[in-house]
Amino acid sequence: MVIIEERIFVYGTLMKGFKNYIKYLEGKVVSIEGAKTKGRLYHIKNKGYPALCGGEDDVYGELITINTDGNIIKQLDVLESYNEKQEILNEYNRYPIEISVSHNNNLVMDAYIYNLECLANEKDELIYIPYGDWRRYLKLIN
Repeated sequence: MVIIEERIFVYGTLMKGFKNYIKYLEGKVVSIEGAKTKGRLYHIKNKGYPALCGGEDDVYGELITINTDGNIIKQLDVLESYNEKQEILNEYNRYPIEISVSHNNNLVMDAYIYNLECLANEKDELIYIPYGDWRRYLKLIN
C-alpha cells in the first residue's frame, strides 16, 4: 500500500475537534494550519453544519494535510454528497480554491463548496455568518 499526503481546506465538521474530523481524519493528520479563503459562510439551520458559497468575505478554517492511501478523499466525497459526474445534483462540489495560510502564503487547495443550484438544497435554512467563522458561530449560539 502506497501512502501519499493530501491537503484539503475545511471550515466545518471536518475541523479539528468536530465529529467528522474524529470519524474520518483523526490519526491520519500530518499537520493543521489556520487558513482562510474568500466567500460567504452560512450555517444550515435544518442540517446543523456550514455552507461555503461564493463571495468576498474572509472565511476561516483549516488546511489539513493527511496521510492517505487514496481512500480518505473518496470517503469525504461520500460524506459531502459529491459525485464528480453529476455536479448539479450534489449537495457540495469539490473545487480548487485559493486559500491563505497563517504564514501568508497563498495556495490552491480543494474545498467543498455548497451547491446553490441543487434542488435538494432549496429548502435549507441558511443563516449568514458575517464574520466567516463557523467555530466562533457555534460558541456564540450555545
